[in-house]
Order: sequence, then C-alpha cells, then structure tokens
Amino acid sequence: MPNNRELISVVLPVYNGMEYIDDCINSLIKQTYDNIEILIVNDGSTDGTKNLLEKYSKIDKRIKIINNSSNIGITKSLNLAINKCKGDLIVR
Repeated sequence: MPNNRELISVVLPVYNGMEYIDDCINSLIKQTYDNIEILIVNDGSTDGTKNLLEKYSKIDKRIKIINNSSNIGITKSLNLAINKCKGDLIVR
C-alpha cells in the first residue's frame, strides 16, 4: 500500500460510456486514498460522454480529460494518458 505522499495516476479510457461513467468516476473520487490524479481519455465519444466528463473535471480538480477528436482505440488512448501521468504509480 502506498503512503499518502505518493501520487497515484489512474488512467481510464472511455468510448460512448455515458451510461456507466457516473458510477465509475464516483467510485474513484470516493476512495479513501485520495492522493490521486484521474486521467480520463474520451476516445471520440458521440453520446454525450464529453459533456459529462467536463462537468466532473470542474467539480474535482484531480480529474484531467484528454479528448480524442476521433476514435483511435484503447491502446493508443492509454498510451496518450500514460505519457501525461505525473504519479509515482500508474493504475488502470
């Protein structure tokens, strides 16, 4: 278990996940270990996911959004997020 000084980077790719993203984000922001950054890659969603993610990023400063202009797939999306991580550990 990391100590509370270590920053943990949580990487989350999403494509048209509007139906499930609320539960996912709420689960992440309610963790007892709170020294985290949450990098969410919106992989060109067309269902309103982008607007919902922007709402959350305004509520919680730990949430960072990366918006792909088109769907590039999970592997490339994860690599984009990993390259922006600042944490001592990266989890998915």
